[in-house]
Amino acid sequence: MKTFRLCGMLLMAVLMAFSFSSCGDDDDDDDQPASIVGTQWYSANDLNGEIVSYTIFSFKQGGVLDVEHLIIEGGKWYKGLSHRYSYSISGNTISVSYHEGEPAESFTWNGHNSPLPGFKRLEGEVLQLYNNARPESELLRK
Repeated sequence: MKTFRLCGMLLMAVLMAFSFSSCGDDDDDDDQPASIVGTQWYSANDLNGEIVSYTIFSFKQGGVLDVEHLIIEGGKWYKGLSHRYSYSISGNTISVSYHEGEPAESFTWNGHNSPLPGFKRLEGEVLQLYNNARPESELLRK
């Protein structure tokens, strides 16, 4: 009888151990976008079907948006004009102010696709062009 009771208590302990354990919550929070800070996006600008420049948006800390241009001249890529704007985030809406005092343009971002129409994440061949582009000052010296 003691052995039967001991086996019963052991069986009860094993059952309780499995019933009280559970899996963690590994669901992604799809309603909250990933941080846009530190991301870079580009758009190609073409003339008669040939890419002549790229526009690159870099979202920085503190609501700073740097916009740079890569231009091709004589088969070489140069970093051209750059501008600094501001942006703010509310939920998954990004508002970009191109000029102080003017209304901001707003974009919805889901954390994955481009927050700007017609832009793609800066990576691959275009990222290599951007990293290896010569400064605009070299172009101006010609």
